Amino acid sequence: MNASDRRKRDRVDTDNEIATPGDSKRRRFDYEDYDGYLDRIQERSLTRLSHNDYTVGWICALHIEMAAAEAMLDNVHGSLPKNPNDSNTYTFGSIGRHNIVIASLPANGYGTNNAATVANDMDRTFPSIRVRLLVGIGGGVPGKADVRLGDVVVSTEVVQYDMGKTVRDGLFHRTGIPRRPPPAVMTAVAKLRASHESKPSKISSILSEIFRRNPYISQYVRPSSLPDRLFDSGYNHVESMITCDRCDESKLLERSPRDNNNPKIHYGVIASGNQVMKHGKTRDQLAQELGILCFEMEAAGLMDNFPCLVIRGICDYSDSHKNKQWQEYAAATAAAYAKELLSVIHPTDTQRIPTITIPPPPDPTKFSQYNGFLWIKGKPGAGKSTLMKFAYSQATKAFHNGVVASFFFNARGDELEKSTAGMYRSLLLQLFEKLPDLQEVLDDPDLVFRYQRPSFTWETQMLCNLFGYAVERLERPLTCFIDALDECGEDQVRRMIEDFETLGQHSFETKAKLYICFSSRHYPHINIQHGRQLIVEDQVGHGQDLERYVRKKLTTGTGKFVEEIGTEILRKAAGVFLWAVLVVDILNKEFSKGRYFAVKKRLQEIPPKLSKLFKDILTRDHENMADLLLCIQWILYAKRPLHCAEFYFAVVSGLEPEQAMVEWNPEYITLDAISLFVLSSSKGLAEVTKSTDQTVQFIHESVPDFLIKDNGLYELWPDLARDFPSISHDRLKQYCYTYMSMDISNYVAYSQALPKVVSTEAKDLRQLVSKRFPLLEYATRNVLYHADMAATGLPQVNFFKAFNLGSWINLNNLFEIFEDRRYIPSTCILYVLAEANLARLIKAVLHYDPEEFHKQGNRHQYALFAALANGHRDAVIALLQLEHNPLKDDITAHLKYGRDFEAVEGQTPLLWAARNGYTEIVQLLLDSGAKIGAKDKYGRTPLSWAARNRHKKIVQLLLDSGADADVKDNNSRTLLWRAAENGHKEIVQLLLDGGAKIDVKDNDSRTPLWRAAENGHKEIVQLLLNRVAPTLM
Repeated sequence: MNASDRRKRDRVDTDNEIATPGDSKRRRFDYEDYDGYLDRIQERSLTRLSHNDYTVGWICALHIEMAAAEAMLDNVHGSLPKNPNDSNTYTFGSIGRHNIVIASLPANGYGTNNAATVANDMDRTFPSIRVRLLVGIGGGVPGKADVRLGDVVVSTEVVQYDMGKTVRDGLFHRTGIPRRPPPAVMTAVAKLRASHESKPSKISSILSEIFRRNPYISQYVRPSSLPDRLFDSGYNHVESMITCDRCDESKLLERSPRDNNNPKIHYGVIASGNQVMKHGKTRDQLAQELGILCFEMEAAGLMDNFPCLVIRGICDYSDSHKNKQWQEYAAATAAAYAKELLSVIHPTDTQRIPTITIPPPPDPTKFSQYNGFLWIKGKPGAGKSTLMKFAYSQATKAFHNGVVASFFFNARGDELEKSTAGMYRSLLLQLFEKLPDLQEVLDDPDLVFRYQRPSFTWETQMLCNLFGYAVERLERPLTCFIDALDECGEDQVRRMIEDFETLGQHSFETKAKLYICFSSRHYPHINIQHGRQLIVEDQVGHGQDLERYVRKKLTTGTGKFVEEIGTEILRKAAGVFLWAVLVVDILNKEFSKGRYFAVKKRLQEIPPKLSKLFKDILTRDHENMADLLLCIQWILYAKRPLHCAEFYFAVVSGLEPEQAMVEWNPEYITLDAISLFVLSSSKGLAEVTKSTDQTVQFIHESVPDFLIKDNGLYELWPDLARDFPSISHDRLKQYCYTYMSMDISNYVAYSQALPKVVSTEAKDLRQLVSKRFPLLEYATRNVLYHADMAATGLPQVNFFKAFNLGSWINLNNLFEIFEDRRYIPSTCILYVLAEANLARLIKAVLHYDPEEFHKQGNRHQYALFAALANGHRDAVIALLQLEHNPLKDDITAHLKYGRDFEAVEGQTPLLWAARNGYTEIVQLLLDSGAKIGAKDKYGRTPLSWAARNRHKKIVQLLLDSGADADVKDNNSRTLLWRAAENGHKEIVQLLLDGGAKIDVKDNDSRTPLWRAAENGHKEIVQLLLNRVAPTLM
């Protein structure tokens, strides 16, 4: 059939739907026509950019996917020269403000290996790619998610289901580790997904516009004349037929009709492999095992070196009835989703450094002197971390056969973020994820024995040794980038350097390829015996980069005067890039006012030291110092970085509370206005990040260093310097508590039960309240955290006496995403604090109300159990009031935490302690007033459990404290009866000495003597006979 004989489908556009009445035969795609169409568009918009201008990489596997992707472009760009080592063919264009490069796999070259080759070439040719997409068709998995033809599946994980090894008994052991898309892209996905909760996807409207603009791809319209048929998984296709026209229609599964033909979007696991999935039973088995929504053949080859979001339009059901009739439409829906997703991703701004000059490589003949070590050192703000990020990015693209791992020390993070133990754990995790077979180093018998013990903790040296074992087993090069060593303790760093030197020497001797790149400031001064040191500010290329930046950013034009200003900036900067950036900005403001006469004087006044420059910026005008103080307090001490709207209302709540206690209207207070507020309130030292979550942070790590390490806070606010952190947390606590009093009754009626957390109603309610009141969720979740941190220097008793726990529980339950973590109204405050590990507040509450300890809470019953179940040792010490007890480590060392902790229903803390043999804790609980006769659901007391488990010291302790030795359980059996039954001679002796009754009978009229004799415990029978009552002789 030639082109003139082909009939074009009529197209009818309805409300967000695309329908095609008429012909049941699909129009074949005329690629000559389409190429001509692209050429005509290109003639109209022949933009030609550079390789560095493209920030979105889009990969397709099939020609129909490539055509759908190209059709989504708003503009087509001119082609660029190819890298001789790059075998890909590219299409260049843009969608919105994103510049996009599209590549397809070779014809008939599908599969994970071919996908990896295409991705590696793309990454090498286009170094600025930040968003990576794999877009095309896939086989759906029908089930609970109700996936249908034409729907779109978006990856939350990718798993290679056919990667593994055959082990004993012929069983297949899967070793493929799930890979997740990059967090930045997933943030955009979450934003778009949230948008779709309240309004429909734009996929249908995007396709309508594409088909209107492009008359050559009408065959990509939804095939309305082709039925969407799903057969029973056990029924196979009639092999001789291409279509399912002769398949048994009685085997079709009935599904509820949808309200419209708009494609639905599903989010979940995508399975990738090197084989086509065409078997319904296998499909369902794997889907049930791994939670799969879609099968495809390329993603697993990309995720290691080209971490991407996978978007698949569903063209079949991964069974024997697979055919190609829905492929074009499925390719179009996937591409349309990708286009809609890009609309919510903000284009990244041009980086501050226009180029990076790479220093010449070391002489290969001297590698033996370096042992694979490179140490980048530099002043604060010189650009060390920028170089590390660049080097890491290049290494991940260039080292195709190697493994690249990284770690960044953060002195203001949690313990694992600022310790070498955390570094080793992170590096090992990256190795195990990228090379699953390396996990065999965890099978060492001695190690297995250790980590199976309840009290096991990973010691730093153990982790270091484990890392060494893993490196020894590597059969490919390993490159590690470890940034900001000065953010870790000096003693830890020295020990780590020694261990790495030993490992490096061993690797060199065994011909293993291990490369380590450190970065740090010049202090603390630590030497390495072998390695190359690079001082950033001494590099010729660094000076050239700095000069290019200054000359480019000074906005005064050219001339001798400007040349002199630029030269003086470079001299005073002394290689510190950040200093130059800030000073250029200051001088440009003078230039913009026409104050040329003031520029030289201002430059002379600017101090050359970075910390002094910060002080100059913050104090020069002495205006808005209250704004500045709150801005610094929130950025320094917030539990997590605040989103820009959160930050705005957080600061305003301290400046003008009545202005903060209103619903947010984004049309009145825009995000652009908030960005300006961040700049002004911080005097230019804070910014809104360019990532999709748009959080507020300092412009550089040297800013908090100035404030804290260089005593900048004391210089700025000497009256607060006595305890700035406690005072700050106390203020933030109060602002959170005030914001919690916001009236949200128009949205939430607390007189009615909240909807279940998993319901659509609950999700919609959480999103709506968070949108209207941006700070409310943060304030609710962290008001107690700030109170706990403030308690290091300021008492919090009065705060708790006034704290409205019921209101807090209502708000917390509103934002809670797990049903069993919602609190019942009667939950006591101590239970809440124990679950959150807020040890200082626990001590404060027990100080003014000791009875709180014995009150019951939620799912774990008591505060102590909540702390144990969550692994909160600090909370346990506070609850047991062990802070000043010299034996606290011995007392808590053998407790079972987390998943090892087990609480019995109806069990009190004293019952638990007695049952498990914690003698010191039993004494502590008795001293605190615990009820010695409390019973569990079996009618057993603390003494019952101690006797049952042969904890002799506890039995004696409880008896001495007045415990009733003759108390009966639900079967009327006493402690003596149970001890005699089980042959516990020492316990029987203790009970007899304590005056326990001998002649008691259980529900079956059996005495302890009778039970001991029945079980053959001769010594106990004799003990009882020696004490037996005369009437029983």
